Amino acid sequence: MARAVFAAVERNCCGATVLGPNLGENRDAAFTPPRNRFRHDRARGRGRARGIALLCWPLQFFLTCSSLVATYFIRSEVMDNYSKHKIGLLIPVLVFGSLAVMLLANPKGKEKLAFIASSLYITGMLAGAAFALYPVVLPGRDRQYSLTIYNTAAASHGLSMGLAWWTFSAVLAVGYFVFVYRMFRGKVQVGEGHY
Repeated sequence: MARAVFAAVERNCCGATVLGPNLGENRDAAFTPPRNRFRHDRARGRGRARGIALLCWPLQFFLTCSSLVATYFIRSEVMDNYSKHKIGLLIPVLVFGSLAVMLLANPKGKEKLAFIASSLYITGMLAGAAFALYPVVLPGRDRQYSLTIYNTAAASHGLSMGLAWWTFSAVLAVGYFVFVYRMFRGKVQVGEGHY
């Protein structure tokens, strides 16, 4: 009975998945301290995630290119802003550049760079859609029924009041975060009366 209790405690404390009467090959897994096991599992998980990201990259590239081509053939008028304002051509450069950086940074283990590149990719895709549609917010089948920034905007007074309140609330929120982070900065001291 005592052996069964010890085996159950050992299984729960040390993270072994199988611990029977014959330890055999599970001995190393059973007696690995939880912290080292966590580091091992985390490193293995990162490698698996990196492999999945590399596997999905061609699909992401294909979907990006095919959505661009489909948009051009279905609604060619959305490309008018790109021909009128040449600065907008930087957006596709940002999108495809960030795709390239993701492809190059991921196998080298540069997770931060790959994350920044994926964030820039998403930002570039959204900015490209907004730039292409401007001044239309929601296109309709017939141009006269499209919602634009002009026919969906609030009154001038409402917009100016909203800007004033937004500015005040943004300053208040930043001040609050500065206060909270300064109040609780440093390491937690564990002592009597603390948890």
